[in-house]
Amino acid sequence: MLFAVGVRLLKPASRTGGRDERLLGTYLVLERISAYCNARKRVRLDIGDPIVANRYLLWGMFGIFQVVCSPIIVPMYAGCEANRHSTLGTDVALGIFEILAASITCLAFFAPSFYCNWIEKGTSSANAEKGS
Repeated sequence: MLFAVGVRLLKPASRTGGRDERLLGTYLVLERISAYCNARKRVRLDIGDPIVANRYLLWGMFGIFQVVCSPIIVPMYAGCEANRHSTLGTDVALGIFEILAASITCLAFFAPSFYCNWIEKGTSSANAEKGS
């Protein structure tokens, strides 16, 4: 919600070079990583769900990929508008980061059972070692 409101208030990316979007994205990444750390503390105290904690981590990783994509996208669009072409390198880099970001989003929302079991198993073994 904060992201949607913030983007509406900021200048268009073509004028600022995407700086405002990167700043807002960086803030959101830091907020997600902070939420992940707090959720991990709750998991260690057995009052939190490890899947939810991992979801915060995945959202933080998604945000990192989006922040990395921003400096690639803005010059690519600006160059494409001016020269009517873009380079293969920027297309490949953008494609890789977007595929990774989409994969992380799918993993966060539609986590397969083996992934959930792996996360829960890692958490339970860490708690067992801590308790003994």
